[in-house]
Amino acid sequence: MPRISVVIPVYNTEQYLEEAIRSIMEQTFADIEIIIIDDGSTDNSLAIAQALAREDDRIVVYSQQNKGQSEARNHGLRKAQGEYVYFMDSDDKLAPPALATCYERLITDQLEIVFFNAAIQQDDAEISIPFDYQRPPIDDKAVFTGPSLVEYLIDRDAYRCSVCLYVAKKSTIDRINLSFYPGIIHEDELFSALLFFEVERMGYINQEFFYRRVRAGSTMLSKFSMKNIQGYFTVARKLTEYARDARPEVDSVTVKLLRYLLNPAVYNASTLRLADRMTVYRMLRSHQFSRYITPKNLMVLAIPQLITLKGVFKRYLTAKNK
Repeated sequence: MPRISVVIPVYNTEQYLEEAIRSIMEQTFADIEIIIIDDGSTDNSLAIAQALAREDDRIVVYSQQNKGQSEARNHGLRKAQGEYVYFMDSDDKLAPPALATCYERLITDQLEIVFFNAAIQQDDAEISIPFDYQRPPIDDKAVFTGPSLVEYLIDRDAYRCSVCLYVAKKSTIDRINLSFYPGIIHEDELFSALLFFEVERMGYINQEFFYRRVRAGSTMLSKFSMKNIQGYFTVARKLTEYARDARPEVDSVTVKLLRYLLNPAVYNASTLRLADRMTVYRMLRSHQFSRYITPKNLMVLAIPQLITLKGVFKRYLTAKNK
């Protein structure tokens, strides 16, 4: 039985896949299994994964019809035999000492989760990056409860929920019967929150172990659409359902998290056409999510031109004060 199971969902990333998998194969911590789930790729991704499996007997490759990243990760999670699990993306990289350092901290402090930092690896300098992975000062010797750490990060606008940024104890995931919600994007927001809220011992390593590749055509840089809204609203609905039976301290953090997730989503929805913006407004009302949205963002959703006017006014004041 391996100590750590690394699950890698794959879909049409032939250009980057070997580099991603080798970054796991070359970890200084060798007691791992590498579970690759090909999600119906139409390029050479499956062949690349199978060739690497012949090279390293820790790799096992499964293939399924295209069902999306959530279902691919769930497939890998069901196959995982390790004491801990790490979810890797097929176009990114992990630093060689990452898993060894994480495992040592998990064992030493008897943690359920340890998380770490990320750096951005940019393929094209011309691409504008609308996000970062910067975190505020965190005591990397301390042990936190999940809810307290989530609240600390939200209050400092530094909550990052990517499952590629932590290693988790598999028995905790199994205990709460947790899986990735199928058929949506932003599934990490739901999975990570539900996991963090149930964790009593969580630690931090102040190192940039994960290298997030930013490339044209990736989900992160795709134009904001109703698919994004549907994903965020599904996350919000499931978190609201969870909070009804949660401890009071978790309920209060859930409210903060819903505000943190939904306000940027509603602001970005201002780029949608009028009919879609009206649909978003009706969804906010019908699910009672409008209580989490600031008046400013509701106004921007109704009148997107306010963003342009604000920019014009700022430029005017800047020119006037010179």
